Amino acid sequence: MLKISILLYAIIAELIAKHEAVGNDISTRFSRKLFLLLNGAIGNNYSLDYIAAHFGVGKRTLNRMFKKNFNCSPMHYLALKKMEYAAALLEQSDSSIQSIAGECGFSEPALFSRVFTRFYGISPRNYRRKLVPKRRAKD
Repeated sequence: MLKISILLYAIIAELIAKHEAVGNDISTRFSRKLFLLLNGAIGNNYSLDYIAAHFGVGKRTLNRMFKKNFNCSPMHYLALKKMEYAAALLEQSDSSIQSIAGECGFSEPALFSRVFTRFYGISPRNYRRKLVPKRRAKD
């Protein structure tokens, strides 16, 4: 739970920095709803329809807002945050890959592995194998 909180604070800090960088282009309502959504986003499989409905905007508007302010689509952004969280879990915990996949909102570890490999160019298992000796050496 602590790791999730740390990741959420990092996401929130990033969003605040982006919000300050673009000035008032992002509405307060949008920022507040985004914050609330991201509190539960890592372990959930939200669809673009769900996110748009949650913000009270159309899918095209949501995509435009994200592209303008975050340089990516909302789905890519959430997938990126899930993969960053997964990488942190692989580095810092001894949880199984199946367990990490579930924590990141993937019902199938094979799908999680494919997505992780697409983002990092290495499978979760090999990512961990490369990091475990480094982690033990630091302990």
